[in-house]
Amino acid sequence: MVTYGLFIRALTDKLKTLENKKATLESLYQEWHIKQQEQIISLEKIMEILNSYKQALHSDNPLVVKQVIEQFVKKVIIKTDTIEVNLAVSVHTTGGGGAYRFKSTANKKVLKEFYSSQ
Repeated sequence: MVTYGLFIRALTDKLKTLENKKATLESLYQEWHIKQQEQIISLEKIMEILNSYKQALHSDNPLVVKQVIEQFVKKVIIKTDTIEVNLAVSVHTTGGGGAYRFKSTANKKVLKEFYSSQ
């Protein structure tokens, strides 16, 4: 019986220790979760930023336009029949992942026809 009593006491102590650790971890998780919610960039904020860049492209100041283009255009490859533009769009948050990269290819003949009709 004495051994059984010691076992119960040890088990009870271990359970209390684990419950305290659980409470601490839950508290830390809640703090982390709140911070994550505060640091999330909304779709509206992203649209606001991109629209400001779009407006800057119409600036009369060529330096401003150049800075906007350099922000997004990473490489331009001019070939015989096409123009390929490699772009990168970044939204800096607390997470990783880097920029969203994509390329766009346009046919020179189609571009020429489009701009001559303007």
